[in-house]
Amino acid sequence: MVHLSGAEDWKLVLTASDLEEFSGSGAKPSMRLADPNFQDTGNFSLLLQPVWQDSGFYKCFVEQHGKKIMQKIIHLVIAIVSSIPESPIPRKSTLRLFAKIHPEVICEKISWESPNGTSLKTVLKPMSGFMTKVPQATNDDAGTYKYTIHILGRHNITTFTFPLHIEVNAVSEAFFTTIEHGPPIHTPIQTGRSVTLACPEIRADYIFLYRKHPKTGNLKLLYSRDDWKVKTWMDSESLDLKLTKAPSTIYRTMYAFALKPGFKDGGIYICQMLSNDNLFNQRTLLTVLKVIVPVPSSTLHFLLLTLLLLVLLVAGTTMAVLLWRQKRISRRAIEQSLSVHSGEMENIYENPEDVRQALPQGSFYMDLKPRHDDVYKELDR
Repeated sequence: MVHLSGAEDWKLVLTASDLEEFSGSGAKPSMRLADPNFQDTGNFSLLLQPVWQDSGFYKCFVEQHGKKIMQKIIHLVIAIVSSIPESPIPRKSTLRLFAKIHPEVICEKISWESPNGTSLKTVLKPMSGFMTKVPQATNDDAGTYKYTIHILGRHNITTFTFPLHIEVNAVSEAFFTTIEHGPPIHTPIQTGRSVTLACPEIRADYIFLYRKHPKTGNLKLLYSRDDWKVKTWMDSESLDLKLTKAPSTIYRTMYAFALKPGFKDGGIYICQMLSNDNLFNQRTLLTVLKVIVPVPSSTLHFLLLTLLLLVLLVAGTTMAVLLWRQKRISRRAIEQSLSVHSGEMENIYENPEDVRQALPQGSFYMDLKPRHDDVYKELDR
């Protein structure tokens, strides 16, 4: 017996006995008993190849001598899983994995897991089911992905996990089906002021910010973000750069970058966004201005006069110190000269007895100072 999802009543699939096998209105060509010798083996399993519409409740019961001796009810849930592009996928493509079940009302959620065991961001898309993405896929993204179906029960949640193997083509590389450029923006900004670098108004899988050097023309990656793996990279020199996000809708997300540029940070900034295999660019020509505030003439004259007075004051102070030091040096020289001359005059009239006692042993002393009598004797001659 089968009670299909959305149907009003039960229908007979098939019935079998020792003598015959009969198919009911609920039967399909792909449905049959798994074991033809079910009478001997006791295996009453139903073999079928289900499609999306075959989900529902299946009931199996066994009667013996007009009495029901066994019954079992199975809820058949159909899951459909797909990938875009199909495996093997080109390198640098955006891998999209979808999973949905029928009936949807019994599904609480479906979660995805990467080959290395990391949980992936999953969103519910109308008509498509639960989806996850792997933007810019590389060889490292190949392997067995797992999706887990969470079924709502009467008292608990039952989970079922299934594998899905994905290979990456090492030879082929994805190309962008669409490349769009927004209208260029020219923004002048004063040094030290914050400026907003606009991004395309789309719901992006991957975000890049490049700067094109105004002289060399070289492109330098400043920032990147994988919105599905929630993985961010930023250049170590771009400390004044920040990604901002406005409230989003199911159709688009408003992203922008806030930058506080220095005088040498001018140039062309390119905000690049990937959505599936489509590329969107938004360029901003940033001109950084260094503002010099002019000084009024009256204020300038006042500053010059103050500076001149300060110079004269310093020069006068320095000259006074030099003159004071010169005068002091001259005074010391005069005092030393007078002291020397005074000492020589005193040596002429020394006390002979003091000189005699100070002489070393073996020396002799002659007193040549004239006496009063000697002077007169010389005059008589």
